[in-house]
Amino acid sequence: MPRQEHTLTSEELTTPAHQHKAVERGILACRQKHHSYAVLVHNCQCFKHTTGVSLLAQREKVIVGGDMRADSPGHSAKYGSYTMIDLETNTVVDVQLVQSNEVGGSYHMEKEGLKRGLDFLDARGVTLDCVVTDRHPQIQKFLRERNVNQFYDVWHIEKGISKQLEKVCKLKGCEKIHKWLYSINNHIFWTAASSSRTLPYFKLERVLSNKRILKDVAKLSPHFQTSSIKVFHSVILRFTPKNVVFPFLGMLCRLYLAALHYNENAGRPQATTAAGRPVFKVTFPKAKKGEYRVREVKTQATFRYVDDLLDLIFDKVFVDPAPYVDDVLRIPIPPALCAEYDRPEKEEAISSRDCGEQDEAEGRGRAARGRWRDYSDLRHLRDAPVTYLSRRSGSIKEERRQ
Repeated sequence: MPRQEHTLTSEELTTPAHQHKAVERGILACRQKHHSYAVLVHNCQCFKHTTGVSLLAQREKVIVGGDMRADSPGHSAKYGSYTMIDLETNTVVDVQLVQSNEVGGSYHMEKEGLKRGLDFLDARGVTLDCVVTDRHPQIQKFLRERNVNQFYDVWHIEKGISKQLEKVCKLKGCEKIHKWLYSINNHIFWTAASSSRTLPYFKLERVLSNKRILKDVAKLSPHFQTSSIKVFHSVILRFTPKNVVFPFLGMLCRLYLAALHYNENAGRPQATTAAGRPVFKVTFPKAKKGEYRVREVKTQATFRYVDDLLDLIFDKVFVDPAPYVDDVLRIPIPPALCAEYDRPEKEEAISSRDCGEQDEAEGRGRAARGRWRDYSDLRHLRDAPVTYLSRRSGSIKEERRQ
């Protein structure tokens, strides 16, 4: 016989026994959430302060890549997470979460995230050889003033040049440049140097000889690129979708969780068939506009970090949660974005809203009556002379409507 579930009546829901159980479940859910936060913070802090950074401090020269991800497009983002990856081992070594009201606006979040990340590495004795970033003007100035050697990710310059060349391809007589785009992306100046001096050549030379492009080519990273950071940002989307709003601590813990997942699965080998042949797939990236790419298929992702977190919760956090909760309490949490505004009383806000709606309705009525008067007056003025001020000469003229 299938089990029949009992539906609680309204009288049963109000009994002290049921209310007590509901309170217990609420407390348990709250404790589980806080314990999850404490474990994630403790785990990632241990990796950052001991395991991960200690290995970096033992190396003579370290090359890191840095980039920021905003939680929403445009210039109205609330959070900016700045990621630093060790480009030699493809490991996330630091994640800094910045809230926009900490720095006076979302435009300044990337610089602040980089500053906190560099301060963290400097305090742990990490010697940086260089930092690979994009060409953000604030980042360029900040690293130059801090005497940090900076290189640019090639993809960002390639992307800028490709956009300009795509506009040139649409000009009459320059259609042939479209055939060169793939070669230009791989050998930026080689195509221009090997072409005859025709109209397409001059248009191409004008784009590639831009002063900023020529200046930035000398700063192209000869070592590594920041493509791994873009991959990590795509992993973050699985844990913090941009259409969901999270509190600061919840956002930070989800970033830590994404870093644990990425570090465990970044070095996965390529999958093979039963016969031992490597597996590939053909994709059509949106940015390539119809061009296909052949990519390796990796083995299935693993989730051993989840088992480690659960073991830590049940074996240590539930036994003595105090040190783990202290780690969470030491995190500086900025005030909410709305904290700087005065919050009115609810009744006052409702009454002002009702008055505003009434005034708006009366205003719409007056505007409608005024338009009707204007239309009725125009019927009497159909054959009357119209006087107007000429914009060109400033003289007053009279004309009669035809």
